[in-house]
Amino acid sequence: MPKSIITTILIAALMPIAAPAQVPSSPRVPLRTGLTIVTALNQPEQGDYESIKRFVDVNDKTARLRYSAEVPDSGDDNPFAGLLGGGRQTKPSPDLTGRKTRTVNTMRTVNRVDLENATDYRWNYNEQQPEAFAGSTAVGVSRKVLNALKTKGEADLRVPEGGIAGALGSLLGGLFSSPEVDSATMRQGTLKRVEGKPVPFKVILNDEPVELMAIHARGQLGEDPAEFWILDDGDNPLALKWEVAGARLQVIRLSYPENVLFTTKEAGPAAAAAPAVNAAAGTAKRIEEDLAKDGRSIIYGIYFDFASDRIKEESEPVLSEIAQVLRTNPTWNLNVEGHTDSIGSDADNLDLSRRRSAAVKQALTARYKIELKRLQTSGYGESRPKDRNDTMEGRARNRRVELVKG
Repeated sequence: MPKSIITTILIAALMPIAAPAQVPSSPRVPLRTGLTIVTALNQPEQGDYESIKRFVDVNDKTARLRYSAEVPDSGDDNPFAGLLGGGRQTKPSPDLTGRKTRTVNTMRTVNRVDLENATDYRWNYNEQQPEAFAGSTAVGVSRKVLNALKTKGEADLRVPEGGIAGALGSLLGGLFSSPEVDSATMRQGTLKRVEGKPVPFKVILNDEPVELMAIHARGQLGEDPAEFWILDDGDNPLALKWEVAGARLQVIRLSYPENVLFTTKEAGPAAAAAPAVNAAAGTAKRIEEDLAKDGRSIIYGIYFDFASDRIKEESEPVLSEIAQVLRTNPTWNLNVEGHTDSIGSDADNLDLSRRRSAAVKQALTARYKIELKRLQTSGYGESRPKDRNDTMEGRARNRRVELVKG
């Protein structure tokens, strides 16, 4: 063997082996008690609305969640309004835009075995439904469906029909489950994976903008085209976004406690928020760091009724964390800013943002005993957007509270 070749081999053998390139890991979204999912939805002829799903009890047998939303109502004359809108059979109230809404507060329990193997994804919620639907998932697909998309490139899926048929199916399917009822009220078909590898999907996770990795799939469900983005995590394959027959859903914000400090055995929706006060673990640290470094912190975890200054009970975890920051830093004073999307008039949005900031101040002083003089309020309506107002996800991100250190 020539001397030059031997020298080359020896040099190569003595050189350090380069470490393989590190692929950035996607943040995890664990299915655990306290996980909160905020979605923006748009239904044909109804417009935008938001839903909040909070898991109140996750164990080795079941996962139980509470669902709440103000759902646009199609009118008092519709005998199926309670089923379609999901709300109580009471007179709906108008919001700033003049449309009427119905309040939904209900529970759903999903069996762990169905989270593994079900091919039904029942995404609709109303108070006339039973709490559990055997053989179905509720906030995403099962591990079986995700694995089929990843290994075979396609998967079968069933979802509710739209309109009155879907609403009735949600009620009858839980009470009188049978092949005949299911075939009449569920649309089914096959989804096929679009890209050969997971794609990035932007969300706000624990108040930080991140990119989760998702499996993107398209197909036909019943007679309707369908498109899905599913979190690439077999332990929690959330539906991050879907579009079916003109209806759209997109996850905007996710939050979960880093340390679960509670368990819950509550019997109904009203008790669901009581143990969740500690569910924003880590939020106080982020708020404190933001205020210390930049003098400003964006808060997405304070939720209001649609076009209203009434604070939802799901906001208590973050309110408690803001109070903790103020107690830890007794020399700090804060200005609470309210911001809205562009739905409604400029004047109405300005007034709404001011009322919302005042409601946050009231909650902090009345419930958490923060001194009045430490808090100021202001509202900017739609004048300082963080995102576009021509998409439902952009509008959802523009609806926020900001804290500014004085």
